[in-house]
Amino acid sequence: MAVVAVAVAGLAWLAGCDAAPEPAGTVAGAPEAERRRAEEAAAEAERKRLAELWPPGRVFRDCDSCPEMVVIPAGTFQMGSPASEEGRDDDEGPRRRVTLRSFAMGVKEVTFDEWDACVRGGGCNGYRPDDAGWGQGARPVINVSWDDAQAYVSWLSETTGARYRLPSESEWEYAARAGTTT
Repeated sequence: MAVVAVAVAGLAWLAGCDAAPEPAGTVAGAPEAERRRAEEAAAEAERKRLAELWPPGRVFRDCDSCPEMVVIPAGTFQMGSPASEEGRDDDEGPRRRVTLRSFAMGVKEVTFDEWDACVRGGGCNGYRPDDAGWGQGARPVINVSWDDAQAYVSWLSETTGARYRLPSESEWEYAARAGTTT
């Protein structure tokens, strides 16, 4: 049994870009250090521009049947748990420092209603998961595989023109920690 969460790959598309812009201000034949400084300055200017357009915490929805998304700020955190933590599993380490770019993630798990919209829209391979007697509607969709979840995010991408995907393990942990160290 799996619960589906979605993320939006980066935020460049939110500003109407298909990809990150080429660095402005570079001069052909300029010394390497000068070219690198110009590229870094252009990249920083673009990060600031995107942060103003899509500030951390901004909530949005790309379509009526799409999941509500929230912009997660860029940041660095310690992923995993310390070896001394009580109840720690072997797959929770080693602890490592992870730095992430800003991304958007579903405010909550994908619901049966959102999944049903995908099926009605010709996506999700037509699969209608069983609710195991728990109920459907606004409840989180259950009994979907990783492949099913991939079909859902593909449908979202095709429907909206934005690039949806499943969050990485580090993105999920970073968002779940919400700035805490626990």
